[in-house]
Parts: sequence; C-alpha cells; structure tokens
Amino acid sequence: MSKCSNCNAPLSPSLRHCPACRADAGAPNVRECGSTEERLALEERFEVSKKSAFSRGCGTEFSDFILLTEKSSCVIVNMPAAQARNLVTDVKNIYVNYEKLVGSGLRLPALIPNDKKRSGMAGFFFGTYDDQIIYGFLGFPSSKLPSYGGIACQLKSISIRNRVSFLEENSYSFFNQHKDAILKSDFPKGYRAVWGNRHKLVMAKLGDRIQKGSTDTDHEILISVSGGMNREQDEFIEAHIFETFNVHAIEAMKDANTSKHDKGAKIDAKIALEQFAKIQTTP
Repeated sequence: MSKCSNCNAPLSPSLRHCPACRADAGAPNVRECGSTEERLALEERFEVSKKSAFSRGCGTEFSDFILLTEKSSCVIVNMPAAQARNLVTDVKNIYVNYEKLVGSGLRLPALIPNDKKRSGMAGFFFGTYDDQIIYGFLGFPSSKLPSYGGIACQLKSISIRNRVSFLEENSYSFFNQHKDAILKSDFPKGYRAVWGNRHKLVMAKLGDRIQKGSTDTDHEILISVSGGMNREQDEFIEAHIFETFNVHAIEAMKDANTSKHDKGAKIDAKIALEQFAKIQTTP
C-alpha cells in the first residue's frame, strides 16, 4: 500500500484519487508500470538487447531505431467505422469501450466463452479498474490493425502520455506465455513501460530483429505487423490508456480496410473521415 503524496494517507494501487484528500495520484496503470522494479527489469532487458545489437555490428541501426521511436511513435486505436462516425458527428461524444457499453446496457455481451475470456484477462491485468482501460497499440502514423476496426485513430501524445502504459505484446498472448507466474500473482517484470520508456520496451522486444543496413522504414514495419483481418496473426506492442477520450484527442484518422467494408461501413467511414477533416480545419 502506497501513501498519498499530498496528505500521506494510505492509497490503494487501484485508485487514481486519494480517498482522503482527493489528490490526483496519477493513472494506476502508469504508477504500476513505472515502479522501480519494472524500470530496473526493463533496463536490464534493454541493455542485453543493446549489447547483442552492437556485437552484430548493428549499433548504428539500434540507435536510429531508438531515435525514431522517441520522435515519431504514437498510440493508435482502431474502432468500427460506425463508432468513429458517432465520435466525430457530435463533439460531446466520447469513445466508449466494450466494458462500459455492456455495463450500461448499450450493447450485448460477446458470446459467453469470449466474454469470460475478456473479463478474466482484464481482471488479471488491471483488477477493479479494468473497465477504465482503452486498448490500442504503439506504432507510427502509417500503422493500422484493421482486425480491430475499420478506422485507425492516431491519438495526440499530449492527450495520453501521462495515462498510457505499454505491454510488450497482445495481452492474450502474453497471458498464455506467462500464465503460471501471473496466476501466482507474480507478474513478470520488464515487459511493461510508461510513455517515457517506450523506446526501451521496443528495443528489448525487437532489438534482435534489427539487421545491418536497416532503415527507418524497416523499423516502422517491425513495430506492428498486421495479419489483415486475422487477429491471431497481428503482432504489436499493446497500449493501455486509462480513461476515455473524445475527438479532440485524435491527431489523425485513417481508413484501415476500405476493401473489407460492407456498404453501411463504407458510408460510415466516409462520413467519419469527412467530418473529422472539417473539425481539423475549424479554428
């Protein structure tokens, strides 16, 4: 149990605001992933990856990938075209995740096996604040994962950098690989990062895939791999955003899979992109 920095009262790791004085302690996922233990474990993995890259003669490429990640990487949230249309046609609307939609009765739950898997997974990773997490991925402006929705929304870093954390891969895959430890409440350290350390997580994961002579374009391809409409073939660093956002948090909006749209989705996508463009040009 930590202490509130404002009033020194006990503060639950799952709470953002101190229950005594209501001071903002910061997003709980960021506090957890930014802990000393996590940072030191990630640093160790980063240094191993760095040493390996330099020993293979890829030191310059390794450093270039770090600079590219620090300068240009971003968080992207894919969503259905209808949801994107709803978000931009009324600036009072906010993005609502699956948990909130089901909890408020605005949509039906997924099939029982999938609903149980989703709820159980989120509980292992976030506990009682799992319904506050928005899922996205770390990429570059050109990145998109159409299996998660037809519209790719690049979020402004200023809107999310203090409340986003990253997991080295999709949470389902990560759980399957480390479930024995996770089930024993011994979450593996060094596989998560906060915004300021995202480059170290990228290099810890991808450093051994860097080749001599690789360019920024090659590195952009490495950070997120789309399997088309097959999620099992997607590979990415998962982003966890605490609490929601509205259209003003979006830097750019792109059509992720025009060829896969049905007629209704095509219309929704067209309206969403046109309206977003208007919002972008409005003073």
